[in-house]
Amino acid sequence: MKKELLIKGLKLLSVLMRDDADRERFNFSGEHAHDWNEADCLEKGALVRSGNNLGIVVRAKTVEHYGIVALLDVTKCKWYFLLHFCPYLNEVGYDGSCGLITEACSKDDGLKNYEMVECLKKRLDEENQKRSMAMPPADRHVFPAFDVCRITMQDAYLPAVNELKLLVLDKELFDRFVELKKNFDGVDMANAEGTRVLWSSTDAQKSYPGECDISYSDAFAVEVDKDGKIAVLSVKKKDEAWAVPYCRF
Repeated sequence: MKKELLIKGLKLLSVLMRDDADRERFNFSGEHAHDWNEADCLEKGALVRSGNNLGIVVRAKTVEHYGIVALLDVTKCKWYFLLHFCPYLNEVGYDGSCGLITEACSKDDGLKNYEMVECLKKRLDEENQKRSMAMPPADRHVFPAFDVCRITMQDAYLPAVNELKLLVLDKELFDRFVELKKNFDGVDMANAEGTRVLWSSTDAQKSYPGECDISYSDAFAVEVDKDGKIAVLSVKKKDEAWAVPYCRF
């Protein structure tokens, strides 16, 4: 295992040491990566690069809809958690489910869900600014899965559940994505059972009969087991799953 990690580390270092012109012709798997400016002409499955970011086209651009790239810089994190200050213990406490209504309910538009969460965070910050100085510090609402996607690349976002299916329902495409991700950073997304769980930006609440989470503590995630079987799950936001950044072109 140590030898394997060392080889991957040396491979990564060798790519990082290339100059920009040379690096455009390679990605971390040794395959050709197209420049982001070429994305409009690329087919599904093509590799694309913007700066140090690498991704794979999960939907080609057509006259009917925009194209989508799934970036390889994937992070395991929580969907949401709350930090609050306890004045009696004089310490910060943690709560993973506080009944916060996010309105991030779209199953098809992850960018819209991101905007809903950003509006919510802005409203909560404005309310906190009105608090008296004599009061304990305000609660802090944190959305790691959304934040790590946005800092990966400008305009990147956490995909909605149906956008996420564009990647996982194509077994050949998803297997290739997983292998490229391993070549990218040496980390396998599978757990001990060989299962991979990926966050969507779709909150498990509101108007979905049979799926409504009245406690607002869950969000939808997509599970891919070792045999490639797909399932959409309602997962506690305080649990960890993989956040795959998407970008449109």
